[in-house]
Amino acid sequence: MVLVPAAATADIADARQTPPPSAPDGALTSVPGPAAAVCRNRQHQAERELRNLSTRVINDTAAPAQLDGFTSHDAEPVGALVFAALLYLSGHPRNAQFWFEFAAGAGDGTAAFSLYLHHAAAGELREAEHWLRQTAHLSNQSGTDVPLPAIPPVDTYLFNAEWHGQHVPDDTGDLPRPDPQLRETVAHLQDIRAGQLGPFVLPTPEVAEQLHDLVCQ
Repeated sequence: MVLVPAAATADIADARQTPPPSAPDGALTSVPGPAAAVCRNRQHQAERELRNLSTRVINDTAAPAQLDGFTSHDAEPVGALVFAALLYLSGHPRNAQFWFEFAAGAGDGTAAFSLYLHHAAAGELREAEHWLRQTAHLSNQSGTDVPLPAIPPVDTYLFNAEWHGQHVPDDTGDLPRPDPQLRETVAHLQDIRAGQLGPFVLPTPEVAEQLHDLVCQ
């Protein structure tokens, strides 16, 4: 179920396979009483942690250059991860999901973990479980000894605290996030369709320049 990205943006239609099937409607809301409140709290926690993780990604010292290369060269996975994080922080989670999947398909564990958090925040527990397992698999492939967590029943599943804590960054309140100008630029990116794939958006040199100005000031 891992997606395999193409070497270039022009070939992206050949890169993305069908995502895992959606969880049944109401996977969380069908949980009665106090358990439903716990699930909602965990969804909010996942959303906060994905914001923190995405903030770390765009504030990496190499991120502006990686995004700049992504606008003018091959669709490299590391540039896709930066763009996905920027899209998420700019309020475009579905567009972000597309590029998180692209990067995860190239074996990027941070992108896979971002997808875990993305689906957990949406209450899509079966997809979240898939990407949690992919994260563990990719971490092990990279030589990091990360045990595969025991997955509880899907209706109560979200976090394995000890394993999860190895991946979630510290609070990022002191780091910049997309300002109104950058958010507006991102909002005006044009949808693209390639064959049966899309719509999705691509970064522009203006987006890369504004990210540089934001995080390198």
